[in-house]
Amino acid sequence: ENYTAGLMDLQISDEFSNGSLTCYVVQLLNKKERYVVRDSQCPCKEHKRTGIPCCHILAAALFAKLPSYVGLFNRRWLKHQP
Repeated sequence: ENYTAGLMDLQISDEFSNGSLTCYVVQLLNKKERYVVRDSQCPCKEHKRTGIPCCHILAAALFAKLPSYVGLFNRRWLKHQP
């Protein structure tokens, strides 16, 4: 629920490459708060704490048009297939 609301309030304000790595600057609308998402890592550290990607990582993935978001989740949250 927070992730959906977060995605509606976020925009990609910049995109740049650092070698072979593409970085996205995710900004909250109407605020100066920014997060630079590099290699599916965000400085808000939500992903490290929970194993679930934060809304900033999801916004960058959506902008990058990733074919699947499953790889963004920690393996502990994935249901193993037989």
